[in-house]
Amino acid sequence: MGKLFTLGFSIVLLHTISLGVSFAQDSLPYRDSTTFFKFLEQQEEIPSLEYRYKLELKEGYEALLSDSTFQFSQLDNSTWVSKTYPNFSSWYAAGAEYLAVDSPLLQPEFLVYEEISDYQATQDYVSNLWRNQDIFIPESSPEVGDELVMLANLVPYEPMVKYRFHFFSDFKLVIVVSLIVFFLIMAIGMILFMLVIKTRHSKIEALKEKYEAQIIGPLSAVLFEKSEEEIELMRDADIYAIFPEKDFKKKLFKEVLIEKIISLNKKMKGDFKDKLKSLYKKFKLDVISFQNLKSKRWDVVTRGLVEINEMDLVEALPQVRELTNASNFYIRSQSIATLLNLSEKVDLSTIKKQSYPLSRWQQMNYLRIIKYLHIQKSLKIDTLFYGENQTIRLFGYKLVRMLGRVELVGQLAELAPKVDDVEKIEILKTYQIIGIHTEATFVNQCLRSDNPDLVVAAAKASGVIGDQVSAHILIELLNEQPNFQLKMLFLENLLKLDQSMYQEYISKSNDLELSQIHAHLVDPLLQHV
Repeated sequence: MGKLFTLGFSIVLLHTISLGVSFAQDSLPYRDSTTFFKFLEQQEEIPSLEYRYKLELKEGYEALLSDSTFQFSQLDNSTWVSKTYPNFSSWYAAGAEYLAVDSPLLQPEFLVYEEISDYQATQDYVSNLWRNQDIFIPESSPEVGDELVMLANLVPYEPMVKYRFHFFSDFKLVIVVSLIVFFLIMAIGMILFMLVIKTRHSKIEALKEKYEAQIIGPLSAVLFEKSEEEIELMRDADIYAIFPEKDFKKKLFKEVLIEKIISLNKKMKGDFKDKLKSLYKKFKLDVISFQNLKSKRWDVVTRGLVEINEMDLVEALPQVRELTNASNFYIRSQSIATLLNLSEKVDLSTIKKQSYPLSRWQQMNYLRIIKYLHIQKSLKIDTLFYGENQTIRLFGYKLVRMLGRVELVGQLAELAPKVDDVEKIEILKTYQIIGIHTEATFVNQCLRSDNPDLVVAAAKASGVIGDQVSAHILIELLNEQPNFQLKMLFLENLLKLDQSMYQEYISKSNDLELSQIHAHLVDPLLQHV
């Protein structure tokens, strides 16, 4: 195999020395072994690639060992290797004579990084150098004659770069630089925007402090020195005598004035509150409050509602009523609270028509208002029993319980069997707190329910308003071996309902848990634990 390779290599070298080929860097400059060896000749030297000959010594060729061109060194008894040649031409010229006479005598070898490499591996190594642009085809400098110069003068000049600036010819570089400039401009814009906002905010705060100092003293003097009748007779000239006309006409000054009047109104009582309300209208601050209701910002609308509520601006009630079913939670809550406070007759139908559920916060807020108003005004709480959503109906049941409206129990008794379990639980709580003993039958029905929450609520109510039937049902539930919490609940209410039946049941039971619960219930120190 080695002899055949040597013979083929020799023939290829002899026929490719005179070939001249030009190549481009984007593809391999050789297609076969012939063009590959021609490429090695053009390169002369390639990094980390060397050449040498291997000699299989035969009789009659001993003189070859003494040839200083090769400088053979012995590997074993019959194998010798020449020195290494970094230059392809020098290596080929040294062995060309012997290869032409007896090609099997000398065998060419390639060394890559001083390691023996076969033909394919050597070609792959050179190809990688070419692709990485570590080697190139040497270019020859053509001779420029007079004819060539004259010919060039006949060709019109065309610039090689189509753009005026070479920078714009690289679109990738243009995109990157454009993005950097864009983000830089955005960053500078944001910084400037923040500085403007901060400066503006600082300026507004400084003006507010200035206006507060101008308002507090004169406003206090008016409250203590003038009567409500005198305030009603004040003219614009009198107002400008109290506050500077230039500042009084500014929107920010009036906003600060509104804040101060609202703040004082919350703290003061009696005549002072009436004077503040008169001043509010005399200064035409109510116009600003009305305008706030038309704002598209929910916080401004809510602020206007608070101002109307505090200053008792009943003339704004038609506008307030339009906001009671607004989609915004805060507007809706504050408008209903304002309507409850200012209406001559507390009309709960507004709450009844609510299409949005009432949150716990809303219920607490409305309950606080209704608790204060139900003493002064008549309330038709029963209208809430027929509300459009369940939370409103539940709120109505709570109001019966919180306000002690016993006269509405009859309506509850009519509704109780028809409503769902959630509302039944709320009605049971109302019966339990008020102590409606006439509804023991309803309690017994709920004790036999499949809903565990409803059974728990009925069991709690049975200890207060239950009857003998309730006691028997509690014993039946205990015999079903419920969990520990339910056992304790049933036993506790059975004890409240009928002590004799309780004692009889405990005495007959062998359940250890029941004995422990009994000991807990009869211990005076653990009654409220």
